[in-house]
Amino acid sequence: YTSGSTGNPKGVMVEHGSVVNYISFQSRYLGITTEDNVIQLSGLAFDASVEQIFVALLSGACLTMINKELLLSAELLEAFIDEQQITYIHTVPSLLKLITVKKYPYLKRVVCGGEACEKHLADSWAAYHDFYHAYGPTETTVAPVIYAYTRSTRIQKHLPIGRPVANMRVYVLDESQQLLPIGISGELYIGGVGVSRGYLGKEALTAERFIAEPFVEGGRLYRTGDWCKWQADGNLVYTGRRDNQVKLRGQRIELEEIERVLEQAPGVGQAVVLVKGEELNRYLSAYIVSEGDFDKHAVQAYLRTQLPDYMVPAVLTALEQLPLTPNGKTDRKTLALIDTSPVSSHYKPPGSDTEQQLAEIWQRLLKTERISITSNFFESGGHSLMGMKVLADINKVFHTELSIKVLFQFPTIEKLAEYIDTICIDTDVADQTNFEVFEL
Repeated sequence: YTSGSTGNPKGVMVEHGSVVNYISFQSRYLGITTEDNVIQLSGLAFDASVEQIFVALLSGACLTMINKELLLSAELLEAFIDEQQITYIHTVPSLLKLITVKKYPYLKRVVCGGEACEKHLADSWAAYHDFYHAYGPTETTVAPVIYAYTRSTRIQKHLPIGRPVANMRVYVLDESQQLLPIGISGELYIGGVGVSRGYLGKEALTAERFIAEPFVEGGRLYRTGDWCKWQADGNLVYTGRRDNQVKLRGQRIELEEIERVLEQAPGVGQAVVLVKGEELNRYLSAYIVSEGDFDKHAVQAYLRTQLPDYMVPAVLTALEQLPLTPNGKTDRKTLALIDTSPVSSHYKPPGSDTEQQLAEIWQRLLKTERISITSNFFESGGHSLMGMKVLADINKVFHTELSIKVLFQFPTIEKLAEYIDTICIDTDVADQTNFEVFEL
């Protein structure tokens, strides 16, 4: 089958045998039986859905589908997990952070992957359920490396990514593709039956990323571009990226891809994109050297026609020129120090109690000292996952049952306050039917 890993899919050709190997291992390793009920949280466009579907079906377990309305409401999702007697969850840490951590009576195991997993998140879930951290690019079949976490393990901040699954091989190599010792960071290469054939119709890219394996005759390795190191206990630790590829809320993003699109936008000469912020407040920030008149809204509108929403920068900052290092390269470290914020600089203060309460919720979650009641939530660093948290707090404060549909319809404090005052409070709960689909 083929799978894309970014907003511009590369068409990764993964063999059926690779999937069977991975699913067979996962089923045995996690102890999936006919008594299990697996929830499918990933969309079909993402390789994690392959694991969720076939771990269930090839084990004789139940596969439970979910609609977008449930996925965008933490409270509904938590109730659904209980009501449907879900025993297995596989999702990104960003979503796990929004779900109430507690003892779900039927849940046996939780697997997170797609981005770094912090120790405090693992600790909270591992207090009630078996917890695993999975890693892997699509090019090597879903997650060829996995880590079983126990709360007694001494870890500073982030979990290791673990050890290879059955019939897979991993190496940490230097620039000459020589093996590195324990504790020394190098590029991670992956070999074994899970390595895909390459990229559909892209022979040059395939030749660049897939190489002959020097340690196994006839073998092939995929060079991940990820920097890792071995621990003494045999587990791998992720330490960074070789290039400008990042993970943002589980999505694998090539920053240079966004930069190329930006430089084709009207009024843009040069562009550099960085990821700023922490945890749920991470956002894409673009630095622009303009050509002539620079219209921020026109550029953002153009980007939305060329890129998926999760790849559109929340902040566009115009500069006279980009800072350079002594050797003439763009100085990304200096750019990162420039004080930018996705919150609008045009400030209009709250004018009612409802607006004030909403402003306090937004400021706390967006981590800003103040926010204009005319600022658009999704242009101020907000996204669907954060929107779930915002709506949970709003429903608690105003005793409503709003869905995230409302936040998309009324994305400013001013409009949302008007909606709450004139509709929700007067009519108990707003109509939640005809939910429109929004991608995470």
